Amino acid sequence: MPLPTFVPPAAARLADKATLSRTQAAAMLGIAPGTFDKLVRAHLIALPVRASAVAELAARPPLRVQSGALTVLRTDAINASDPHRYPGDDRPYIGFGTAMTDEEVAAASLRWWRSDPEIVVDNQLFAVALATIPVAVFEVTETLDCITRPDEASRGIRRYSYGGRLLARIHEGGLEPVVERALPKDLRDRAAQIMASRILNSDAAAGGPIAYLNPVPEA
Repeated sequence: MPLPTFVPPAAARLADKATLSRTQAAAMLGIAPGTFDKLVRAHLIALPVRASAVAELAARPPLRVQSGALTVLRTDAINASDPHRYPGDDRPYIGFGTAMTDEEVAAASLRWWRSDPEIVVDNQLFAVALATIPVAVFEVTETLDCITRPDEASRGIRRYSYGGRLLARIHEGGLEPVVERALPKDLRDRAAQIMASRILNSDAAAGGPIAYLNPVPEA
């Protein structure tokens, strides 16, 4: 009797296609279709959805922390900031889009968040992830300011903004991240590894958009 043959895994079968539906693309990435739509709205994925682009993202390894911790902002696709919905918020945009300037990405990413400022500054690296895909990495060096929104004052909620520098990000025209060249090797290597990975929601401890990727317990 000849050796048995097996049906290829679902991801492999999908990768053989030229284009995918949003449901197929979401399945390949292990996320919900609505979450996949964020990648399209941010212009990380173009329509029609090329299977090769989704396969490249699906092949990226999940980011794991060996020591220390990484601050992660789990963001949305770009939207205009609404001052009526977010009182005291001076950002022109919230979320991420590939056409945003570096200044707009920094404004949208580094403020205003319910977070622990001591932890965020101590962690130093601050990754921005959209639908598990890192889209930017910052080095956070300081806490700049703190606000309390009128609708949150009775609960004593404080939101913080942070200062630092952009180390890497995704621009228009593709998924290939640009890592700043004029960086110390340790920062450049870490930023490059983050941008070549995926940050899974199940791995990041969070109580809101700001999450913390902590070391994986040893088996």
